[in-house]
Amino acid sequence: MIKTLNDSNVGRFTRRGAPLIALSLALGLVGCGDGSPTAPEGLVEGQATLTAAAAAVLPSPEPPLGESEPATDAGQLVTPSAPDSADAPIDLEDLVGDSGAPIPTDPVFNADAPVDPDAAAAEARATADAEAGVPNVDALVLSMDRLATFTPGPQTTAPDTELIYARNGAFWRIGAGGGEARKLDLGADVPPLWAPPEDPGRGWLSPDGKRVAFFAGSDAEMWVAGVDGRGARQLSGPNLPPETHTVSGAGGESQVRLQPGRHYTLIRLDSGDQPFAVQVDDLSEQRRGYARLRFVHLIAGRADEQLQVYANGSPFGGPMRLGRGSGEIAVPASSLTLELRDMQGKRVAELPALEAASKQILTVFLLGDKTVRAVPVVYEKALDPGTASEVRIFNASDASLDVQLDETTALVADLAPGAIGPYVRVPSTLSTEQRADLQLGIYGNKTREFPVVWSPDGKRLAWKGGADGQVDLYAAEVDGKTRRVTNDDLRELNPVFSTDGHLVWIAEESAVVGYKLFFARQDGQPQPLDLNGIRQASGLAPTIKVFFPNEPIWVDGDRFALEPHADNASLGLWLVDTRTGKVTSLYDEPVFASHWSEAARAWVFNPDEETGRLTVLPFEGQPRLLVDGQAFHGLWSPDGKRISYVEGQRMHAEGWVLHVIDADGKNDRALTPSWPLQQTDPPLPGPNAKRVWVDGGKRLIFSRVGRDYGAAERAGMGRIQEAGPDLENWYAVPVDGSAPPKMLTDLTQAFYLTNLAPEASGRYLAFTGLWYKSRTQQLWAVPASGGKPSQLDGPVRWYAWIP
Repeated sequence: MIKTLNDSNVGRFTRRGAPLIALSLALGLVGCGDGSPTAPEGLVEGQATLTAAAAAVLPSPEPPLGESEPATDAGQLVTPSAPDSADAPIDLEDLVGDSGAPIPTDPVFNADAPVDPDAAAAEARATADAEAGVPNVDALVLSMDRLATFTPGPQTTAPDTELIYARNGAFWRIGAGGGEARKLDLGADVPPLWAPPEDPGRGWLSPDGKRVAFFAGSDAEMWVAGVDGRGARQLSGPNLPPETHTVSGAGGESQVRLQPGRHYTLIRLDSGDQPFAVQVDDLSEQRRGYARLRFVHLIAGRADEQLQVYANGSPFGGPMRLGRGSGEIAVPASSLTLELRDMQGKRVAELPALEAASKQILTVFLLGDKTVRAVPVVYEKALDPGTASEVRIFNASDASLDVQLDETTALVADLAPGAIGPYVRVPSTLSTEQRADLQLGIYGNKTREFPVVWSPDGKRLAWKGGADGQVDLYAAEVDGKTRRVTNDDLRELNPVFSTDGHLVWIAEESAVVGYKLFFARQDGQPQPLDLNGIRQASGLAPTIKVFFPNEPIWVDGDRFALEPHADNASLGLWLVDTRTGKVTSLYDEPVFASHWSEAARAWVFNPDEETGRLTVLPFEGQPRLLVDGQAFHGLWSPDGKRISYVEGQRMHAEGWVLHVIDADGKNDRALTPSWPLQQTDPPLPGPNAKRVWVDGGKRLIFSRVGRDYGAAERAGMGRIQEAGPDLENWYAVPVDGSAPPKMLTDLTQAFYLTNLAPEASGRYLAFTGLWYKSRTQQLWAVPASGGKPSQLDGPVRWYAWIP
């Protein structure tokens, strides 16, 4: 069975008075060009290229740094056995795989005890913490015993142990032990994977692990294919507004994509594959003392050649194909001597000298057949397109020109050869901000939103789309027809299939920020569900909004459970019967941090957020107090026989203890000392530990904050900030208490570890983690018994095991 991973949420955080590691939501994706989706055709031409002057100011690579001596005191931990040379110095760079990033040797990172050179700042932070009533968790982290590092022997990997993951517009497969990644061949008809900007891509795996659903193409069409790449099938058209328009004139016609908020110049050609070429105009103000300049190749007599402009004897920008530009470059205001050469360096034409004026924005169109002539056009200040786009026509043909857009809008009439028309406003379906919001909404980048879902039998798929600018719910039989489930101005959220293929979803009324609930049988029409019973039983006024922070949970083929909230308060657990529409109360007191177990047919939750009383509620039974305080975030084992929880308040200066208890309340036992665990959201030490049951529920794997978590930043105040070598690692502990926790990984300078999942045989574990130096999420794998993780690829957001 394939294990499917949830999204990782990488947050940005600071600590009162002491900056920690501040990273953006897309932190694991920034700085890797190969992780960006392919730009739509027609939107990339005319963009600036990097000049030698700009490249000169970029930082050069850091020189290699020396070795560092790891600590060897493991405290109360058990670590995998090391080679005989374990006492010898270990190069930390060898411990993290091929990251390409140097390892710091600053003595702050490798000193026997942490050093804070700024005592005044430390005192100020302590005072601020005390005034805020926040215990100093950092001090607890720094007081922990230093962990031993290790370098286990080589591991062997069975050839059939592979993962599938998304990166750079494609799916890839790789063995758990590393090696060469293989790009999945989906067929020539399948466009590249679509993802929002700076996201490496993702898929949605079917329950049987045989198929993967994904968005593809520049407008996010929904596709499905086998995990071997075979049987790719398109389920829908665009799920984003295409913003595609038809431009026609002089017997020629082209399809162009116009992004809202931009200016474009469309060029009518007499030769080439397309009658109209597209240039994006950047009208942002140029800085004083510089001009911004580009050239465009429109020479019909050299339509099959690439040409290069030379300015003052040096190449200007990049080579130009017909209808394409050199790239827009900032040049000092001065006189330029210009010539045009072919790609062998032979002079094609001498161009007129150009006087580049301060703050001028200029395009030079190169025309002609055997004789080349230059037509300079200075950009005039234009209106801000706002939610629309602005389009003008340049006539590079030999005859006067009439051009229309979508057969309804006249762009120019009787435009002379070599002339340029005025900008014309073209409305867009969505503004730039609205389109970005829709991208996040259909993809699942918003917190607690799951817009794509498989039915339990893997025969159906549901997703959100908005090709016409209106967000609606769509569903398909994977081997059959696709239908539009909704057509309204509500914002659909979190569709969930029942075992019988019925759908339930939450709908938001954006105008009033209210929420409704809808249900549809397999091929039926949406039916609203009456939730007035919840409102009346809770004594809520009509103006109070009821919302649902968690998705509905189907308890059988016809009934599902809800956790409604109002005024930031829980209204308990409720059951909805889709056959009768009846809504009944399962638990009429508040519910926090709930977890449903299908195997146990029961929930575990905290009835309040402070005392930590842990409660079990059978679906058809009465609530039962499991632990009478200081027990938070219950998590069912896969078989529903045990529950893991964490002892300790949300902010506690003494750390948190991981427990396991039988579902009947017996055999409560502590599995760890009092440690700062790693909280899931926000990513700070706390009791909501990252935990995964493995080995059929025999072991718990969890994440623990490292000794150097945030220490280097505090010690480095006033100078370049670096991460310490020990930030976060995975640990495992048997739930029967027969052995102490064991450190599974020896990661250095990696954190935000998440999405941990074992492969089917239990031999290997995979996870994603942020590599501090590259600021990208990497895909890692490690033997289930522990060892040196293999850094498989990155940036990677989504992966799954292939059985």
